[in-house]
Amino acid sequence: MLSLRKLQSDPLAPPSDFIQMLLIGHRGVGTCQEQELRRRRCSELGLPLPLRFRENTLLSMMKAHDAGAHFVQFDVQLSKDEEPIIHHNFYTDDGRFVGNLTRAELQDFNEEDDDILHEHLYTTMESFFDFLPEDLGFDIEIKYPRQYKQDVVARKLKSDPLAPPSDFIQMLLIGHRGVGTCQEQELRRRRCSELGLPLPLRFRENTLLSMMKAEKAGAHFVQFEVQLSKDANYSSQFLHRRRQIRWQLTRAELQDFNEEDDDILHEPVHHYGVVLRFSARKLGFDIEIKYPRQYKTGASVCPEFHWDLEDYVSKIVNSAKRHSIRSVKNRLIFYSSFSSDVCLALRRLYPECSTVFLVNHKEGHKYTDVHGLNGRSGLEFATSAYLQGVAIHSEELQPPKEGGRNPTEFGRELIHDCKRRRLHCLTWGPANNSAEFRRLQREWGVDGVIYDNIHAEQDDL
Repeated sequence: MLSLRKLQSDPLAPPSDFIQMLLIGHRGVGTCQEQELRRRRCSELGLPLPLRFRENTLLSMMKAHDAGAHFVQFDVQLSKDEEPIIHHNFYTDDGRFVGNLTRAELQDFNEEDDDILHEHLYTTMESFFDFLPEDLGFDIEIKYPRQYKQDVVARKLKSDPLAPPSDFIQMLLIGHRGVGTCQEQELRRRRCSELGLPLPLRFRENTLLSMMKAEKAGAHFVQFEVQLSKDANYSSQFLHRRRQIRWQLTRAELQDFNEEDDDILHEPVHHYGVVLRFSARKLGFDIEIKYPRQYKTGASVCPEFHWDLEDYVSKIVNSAKRHSIRSVKNRLIFYSSFSSDVCLALRRLYPECSTVFLVNHKEGHKYTDVHGLNGRSGLEFATSAYLQGVAIHSEELQPPKEGGRNPTEFGRELIHDCKRRRLHCLTWGPANNSAEFRRLQREWGVDGVIYDNIHAEQDDL
């Protein structure tokens, strides 16, 4: 529970029983603009003109404290030499970006103005901690550039990999880790054994042979998981059966895990580029970026994970771009992840790439990421983050029948809402292994289904 990680003290608690509301000075005693407006009103009324104090300066903060402020709010951003600087705008008056100037260079902008009582502009945050009274609280606003809506619209995808391949094929078939997970393939073999039918071959998941088999079975895309190894190569899952963490192992060490099994047709653990180079040209890729999420208890799925988020995502996407140029330039690729942080990083760093948010309503309540609670929250997030789509757990489309309501109505409404938001709607989960349910989803307008045993199902989708 998050309550295990409570603050040692609450800085926003009322200072006393007699003071129930905190007074917070905006950038000290106020912005330069608001102070100027007040001086104009005083001038019109024939009142003495109040002094002006330059915003976000040490003197302005001290004046706010003397006037009875409990807190002062100020803006902080980093200079080129990574010094926390107090300043509101991202650019100086002459149009230079604050982050491209050192602390020393920023000091040159201090100009004398006899009509303004001020300290130097671009004060360091360190000086505030050193010189302001101890009983004055700080509201530290971290400045970070946001993206305008028109920027997002202007940077649309060059092509949409999730568009229907033709007028006759309106729903994409996506092989789950190739032809399916080892677990689902084993379940199918058991059913065949019970019925006295020939046992189908098994193909190790997330391998080149499994991808090739899925393509021959009619898959438009294959879904596979990617993460970094210790030497920044790429493999498939978080943990191997021996429980070593993959990002603590090099590519050569990972090859030692390839075990012979005469009953399973398989390829070894692959470098990312092998799958990108040798898969069929017309086969699209759903590249799921694996990234550990945090449980509400405070624990991490993989506490040994050490990669910086943006560096981690960049290495994976750049590798895909590099290998695509070498092999198949026009291969259809989209990225997906259960982590909303990964999706945001993809959208921010690679707006030209198609990104899909994966949602699991069965597991979402365990994690701190509120966007993945269910399909509805996933839709809200994908809409606000300008993603291309969501992948919903297929069982969420058919909740238990309640109050005499047809359970399929909920699924149709969810997909209709997705279409209304102009998002692509994909589904995944064991329920998709039913050909009948896949046909139903096609009628509802689902854009693509991710499922197992794609090589064994011969239906007319």
